[in-house]
Amino acid sequence: MFLLGIAGFLLYSNAHLYKRGTDFAGQAGLLQAEVVKLERQNEELQSRLAKTNTQEYLEKAARERMNLKKPGEEVVAVIAPKEKDDGQKKLEEKSIWRKIWEKIESLAGD
Repeated sequence: MFLLGIAGFLLYSNAHLYKRGTDFAGQAGLLQAEVVKLERQNEELQSRLAKTNTQEYLEKAARERMNLKKPGEEVVAVIAPKEKDDGQKKLEEKSIWRKIWEKIESLAGD
């Protein structure tokens, strides 16, 4: 009976260790995938960093951030139209309806 108890305990311990081993293997796979992802991200960042050290990038950054230009170049500024406030929108809506009403009146008057 004692040997049967020891055998049962050993089987339980072995099964428990096997389960922990498979859990660790699964975690190792997830971590390996994370390592691959981070390596790709690192390569992309290294590539972007290398581009920032080029003369072309520095020139582009100076143009955009400090509004610099080369001699003989013309700078063109595009200004977006202002959004109309609610009062102007209502006036335009009224004017549209007013135009329609005037058209109806002119047709009825003929």
